[in-house]
Amino acid sequence: MVVLAADAHEVMAQLTRENDGTRPWSGVFVPIESQWPGTFGRGWAAEFTHRRHWTHLLDYLQSLPWPRPETVQVLIHDEEDDCFGPVDDVRRRVARGAASTHRAVRRT
Repeated sequence: MVVLAADAHEVMAQLTRENDGTRPWSGVFVPIESQWPGTFGRGWAAEFTHRRHWTHLLDYLQSLPWPRPETVQVLIHDEEDDCFGPVDDVRRRVARGAASTHRAVRRT
């Protein structure tokens, strides 16, 4: 899973540390840098070996106080997929078992 977001260093900092039991999902993101500085800011990546490890993650990400929510993108790639791909509704695809998704996370 890859999260791309502009100016989100503070928001993502908590997700680069081990879960202290307060998050409803397990996993740690590591920072990745753009090869084109200034394009999308910064990204973070995490590997989840089972879908159950990240089932609550999308809701969790959506609830975070993103400084620029219009820039947030979540990319999910399954081992059996040949690429990342856009869909309109991540939850509908995940419920059907298709994990190749792309969605902008918006604050509500």
